[in-house]
Amino acid sequence: MKAILENLNRSVGVIGSAVMTNDGIVVTSAISDGLNQDTLAAIGSLLVISVQRALKRCDDTGLNFMTIEGSRGKIVMVNAGSVFLLVITDSSIALGPTMLDIRSTVDKLQKLISLNT
Repeated sequence: MKAILENLNRSVGVIGSAVMTNDGIVVTSAISDGLNQDTLAAIGSLLVISVQRALKRCDDTGLNFMTIEGSRGKIVMVNAGSVFLLVITDSSIALGPTMLDIRSTVDKLQKLISLNT
C-alpha cells in the first residue's frame, strides 16, 4: 500500500499522501518529514466526521470527495470504500491533471483492500 502512495507522490505538486480510516487512524502514509502525520490524520478525521454529519442531515448518502484550499496548499480527501485517501498538494497546482492520478490511486487501493478482505 505504501508503494502505491509513493507512486502518487511522484505526481506534480503532490507533497504527501496517507490512507486513513474515517475515525483518524492512519493505515499507512508517505508524508514528507516537514509534515506531521498525526496532525494531518486529526485534521482529516475532523473534516470527514463533520462533513458526513452535515451530509446526513441533508439526506445525502455520504462523502465521496472533498478539497480544502489553504494559503499554503490543498488537502484532497477521497472516499476509497472502507478508508479515505488524503493527499496534500502545494498551492500552485491545478487539480485537474493531478485528479487523474488521485483517482487511479483510489482504484488501486480499492482493489488491494478487496483482495485482503
